[in-house]
Amino acid sequence: MPPPDVAPLDEAARDAYFDITTRGVCSGKEADRAAYCKMREGLHSSMPDPYDPSISIPAIWMGHSELAMRVYSERIHPANMYGLASLWINIDSTNRVIRHPDFMNFAERIGMVEAWERFGWPDLIPVDPRTA
Repeated sequence: MPPPDVAPLDEAARDAYFDITTRGVCSGKEADRAAYCKMREGLHSSMPDPYDPSISIPAIWMGHSELAMRVYSERIHPANMYGLASLWINIDSTNRVIRHPDFMNFAERIGMVEAWERFGWPDLIPVDPRTA
């Protein structure tokens, strides 16, 4: 099912989309993952709603740090909150985002650091790494 305001893909385009997606998600090859992430970048730049969960959630799940931080820096809304909450699943792909060198700056910009200082740091970042 296509996102709102996006026409359905024709059969050839749908097959290509699923081929890139399947390889990117399942092959375990970094080149396939990079191709999938590049496709997500293209979708982000061309879709009517570049913040659609079909962009934001896979960015987190695939550890596409730059895209994830860009999307959530520009717009946080209820439809993409699930992806942001997924940062705290302790698996390598999502951990790529929180291990990214710019993650703490991102977390501070969107108010996460302020919340952590007030309510406690998450298990995967038990102390502020900038002061540790």
